[in-house]
Amino acid sequence: MKIHRLLLMGMLIFAVAACQSGTTDTTPTSTTEEAPPTTVETAETPDPGSVGSVEDMPAECVDALREYLRAIEPVVADVDFQSTTMSDFEALAEELDAATEGFEERTESCPDLDVSTTESFELIREFAENEAPGTVAYFTFLQEFVTDLSGGGSASPDCETNIAALQEFVDRGGSMTDLTAGEVAEATSLMSSIGATCSTERFIEWSEQEDVAAWIEGTG
Repeated sequence: MKIHRLLLMGMLIFAVAACQSGTTDTTPTSTTEEAPPTTVETAETPDPGSVGSVEDMPAECVDALREYLRAIEPVVADVDFQSTTMSDFEALAEELDAATEGFEERTESCPDLDVSTTESFELIREFAENEAPGTVAYFTFLQEFVTDLSGGGSASPDCETNIAALQEFVDRGGSMTDLTAGEVAEATSLMSSIGATCSTERFIEWSEQEDVAAWIEGTG
């Protein structure tokens, strides 16, 4: 059963992938035939699937989730999620890993919690409120982040307007990981809109500017 890694790293990967979308792969294509990979057969663990509610989980999995929430509570209880940057979240993920070491192995046969809907998020928050109140702000933040990420933000149907809006983030210096989570949602929405409203040539021209490339790659 994967929780924080699924949520936290998922949004980081989504943001980075959005920034890199539309770039051109200039790696030469090899014409040398490669030998097929060697297949090693291993015993497969049955997929326990996923559920949309804690109530639908086996009792031992509910107990494990309760232990998980209480383990992460000291890590997330005092975090100011409104000002936390993506770099901070990478460090937070490491702390969560340390606090819940072995959790995924112990719950390998438990179904994953489906966090793809508002209803499922609400059920997790309700459970957290009863079992580990200090984690509620964490799950509230994650829900709001996902909502903001899919909401479109201030993206425009005009290519140059979107580029100008995203350039404001670039002009601050640093990189995308220096943005707060809310800003990342906004920047990611703009990047997606640039890919949709600009020609490939214009996108490449803008993204290969020295300052933009440094911001995207984290070398600014």
